[in-house]
Amino acid sequence: MCGDVKLSPRLMAVADLVRNAIDAGTADGTFADIGCDHGLLVAYLVKNKVVSYAVASDIKQGPVDAALRTFGEHGITNFVNTRLGPGLVILAPGEVFSCAIAGMGGGTVISILNESSEVVASLGQLVLSPQRDIAEVRKYLHANGFYIHNEIITHDDGHYYFAIDARRGNEPPYDEVGYLYGQRLLERADKALHAYLLWERDRYAKIYDKIKTCIANSDTSIQYNLRNLEKSLVFFG
Repeated sequence: MCGDVKLSPRLMAVADLVRNAIDAGTADGTFADIGCDHGLLVAYLVKNKVVSYAVASDIKQGPVDAALRTFGEHGITNFVNTRLGPGLVILAPGEVFSCAIAGMGGGTVISILNESSEVVASLGQLVLSPQRDIAEVRKYLHANGFYIHNEIITHDDGHYYFAIDARRGNEPPYDEVGYLYGQRLLERADKALHAYLLWERDRYAKIYDKIKTCIANSDTSIQYNLRNLEKSLVFFG
């Protein structure tokens, strides 16, 4: 049997959001990981007794087989329901309280949620870590009966990743920078977000310097992003 399950910073952020809800008594310890890859997230949560009931699923047989190997190596095969299938189709409504979807594009995450509205309606917590189009995911959550309780941003292997903890309920809509960069992170002037915003501003400024002589007075997406980055940096004084 292997020792402790090691998670990347990106997956640890997802695990922490699941754990926080359970520790606060908000979530009941039932959990599903959709797109489980090698099963490390579920293995960590089960082996550390964070969750009491777990489902690990993937649309492809290869990742399911890899997850089963991980569970076998850690002696937890009998404690995980491993399933092959697309999205939330593999869950029954009410089967789990918390569900994680990580490592996919925001459009794919939204499609998965839209395709299983009855299951989504039964969930109390969604932990989402899309690789792109995160503003659209935040807008989807607000439009579909969730509020954003918390967010974590991590720097992992040269990339920044957001993890959203969405709970059942409502909150006022955000302005554009809130949707782009995470209202909760902005409100607490999160240090990792600050580093990300400065990195993004530098990246877009370098691009703009290269193209500004070609675009004359035309407004561009580069200028749009730079304006929103400046607005977001106001939160950091």
